[in-house]
Amino acid sequence: IDKTFCAVPKVLSLLKYKTPYIHIDGDLFITDRKKISEVFDSDYDVIVQSKEIGDTFEKHYGDQIKICYDIIKWEKNYVNYAYNCGIIGFKNQLAADRCLTQFMFMWSLCNYSLESLKKELHLFKYTDLNCLMEQHLLAHTCFKYNFNVKEVVPPVQFIQKGWCGGVDPEDRFFHPMGQSKYSETLTDYRDWETDRKSTRLNSSHRL
Repeated sequence: IDKTFCAVPKVLSLLKYKTPYIHIDGDLFITDRKKISEVFDSDYDVIVQSKEIGDTFEKHYGDQIKICYDIIKWEKNYVNYAYNCGIIGFKNQLAADRCLTQFMFMWSLCNYSLESLKKELHLFKYTDLNCLMEQHLLAHTCFKYNFNVKEVVPPVQFIQKGWCGGVDPEDRFFHPMGQSKYSETLTDYRDWETDRKSTRLNSSHRL
């Protein structure tokens, strides 16, 4: 598996589950377990961390999606938003099967055209082929099949705050973006927060 596709092992693991579950990435830190558990218990087919829209979507996805989908000959009509998968889970088995198998199919297409994709996409400052596959494809599939998606943080509340990246305004979790998670400042804050009250989860949470 090329390192470009870092979500593939995660998806292969999720495909093994046949009961409702929630997966939380190892770089997402729960700061209020009780509050976030209430969200997990709500009604949905699919649950995600948040929706990436507007300027954030255009900067990280935008033209890159068009180039990628043209190369692999994917669908030309697609949604203009993505779902951040720091938190991802399914209560609807059909939704899980559709979303995850679509990912694996797209992976095979991208893998076949990997050199062409890397050649074209390296021109962009913000490009992550893995995110195009995992996060935009999830949004597109949920829209296409009309699955009920629960966002832990609604778009109107989602904020970005310097080095801390994805900060939940209700202080239930924080999810540092990209390389910011390796900064000395963030590491110090993470250690302090973990010692104080947070729990770092690095595996799936069964409902």
